Amino acid sequence: MADRLIITNGDSAVARMREAGLEADFLPWRDMLHAGPVPRAPSLEELSNIRARYLAEEFAPDPADVDRGFAERDAAIRNHAKYDRVELWFEHDLYDQLQLIHSRSRRLRRRRASWVTRHSSTGSTAWRSARRRW
Repeated sequence: MADRLIITNGDSAVARMREAGLEADFLPWRDMLHAGPVPRAPSLEELSNIRARYLAEEFAPDPADVDRGFAERDAAIRNHAKYDRVELWFEHDLYDQLQLIHSRSRRLRRRRASWVTRHSSTGSTAWRSARRRW
């Protein structure tokens, strides 16, 4: 197990991070929250069930694959405290910002965590980091 967990916007971002040689456990946030229902739910698992049903019905991936992916994500979120560091890597667009809000609402509690974002709207493709106390 790595000493840090990087949560980011999907599998392509994880692939690029691995190619760059980053050493971490990666958690791709595989949910396009701008489409479909995102009701207030008492638990991450209950919301994941609602989202998985919608995604399977609307976009026809294998429901078992969606369920398995969300269960793995939910377990990683529940067990995030085992990492020395948790880093959130998201871009400025709506897709990523909704995932950032959703991941933060899942009670990631750390004394210190890193939030990394890419400012492509300003013409810069550099990643910038800000340390936040949550």
